[in-house]
Amino acid sequence: MEQHTQDHTQQHETGHLKLPPYSALPELENFLDENLGHKVPKIPEHWRKAIAKIGPWIVLIALVFSLPIVFAAIGLTAFFSPFAAMGGAYSWGIWSGSSLVALVASLILEVLALPYLFKLKKEGWAYLFYATLLTLVSYMLYFNFGGILGSIISLYIIFQIKNQYK
Repeated sequence: MEQHTQDHTQQHETGHLKLPPYSALPELENFLDENLGHKVPKIPEHWRKAIAKIGPWIVLIALVFSLPIVFAAIGLTAFFSPFAAMGGAYSWGIWSGSSLVALVASLILEVLALPYLFKLKKEGWAYLFYATLLTLVSYMLYFNFGGILGSIISLYIIFQIKNQYK
């Protein structure tokens, strides 16, 4: 028997589409790829290439601008949580803290994605996908409908440019 090596060309069978081994959520990715990548109007190919090329720079700029906001949010949460608890709003600290954890985790995933995004590697796309999913789940927990819509638009773009990453 021929032995298969574990590299990016090896693929696992899930349903009717093949997904590479980087996928931690193959069924969800398969569903979203089918619905956001194939069943909706496509972004023209030249735009997809441009988005994939400038995308890492957009992520980097967003990360730089978000760091002061994240530090301010952490500081404000730490400062106001005891006052909220004294006022009887015990769950405020839990909700704001969990929101900050999701935000920081999403930013970490975006930082991990950057080197791969610049090289147009599939791993960068996957990290960006996971960061967007984490953000979407966070917005859903807090009923942030604007954030949910923004995350769905982000997922649409991410799945439209997926073919640019190898």
